[in-house]
Amino acid sequence: MYTKLNMKMADETEKEFEFVSNGMTQYRYRQLTGRELMKDISKLVNMSDQSVGDDADFTCIDKLAYIMNMSATGADMNKLNEESFFAWIEQFDSSNSLHIWGDIISAYYGTKKSTSNPKKEGEE
Repeated sequence: MYTKLNMKMADETEKEFEFVSNGMTQYRYRQLTGRELMKDISKLVNMSDQSVGDDADFTCIDKLAYIMNMSATGADMNKLNEESFFAWIEQFDSSNSLHIWGDIISAYYGTKKSTSNPKKEGEE
């Protein structure tokens, strides 16, 4: 899925970034982090009471966003590494991940927020 999101920069401005998720996203995540994306995402929310999971690590959102942004911009995906991730993430406000984490996960899963309004009963 392709999407654009506004992200909060270190200077407190906002800038639009492109993101693409595809079949390689989870493999690129493993290549960069050595971890399984689905396991990391599943730790974010405790599904029994919809709270933040005890072992949630929101840095997985930063890494997922990085991979999806690099894919959208046509970067050489074989050159993704920890240092290039650090250079990329350095441009953002420290709270950026908390503002966009739901949008990044939605983009990864290929879901979109609906912009249409449901019809009232009796309308066609």
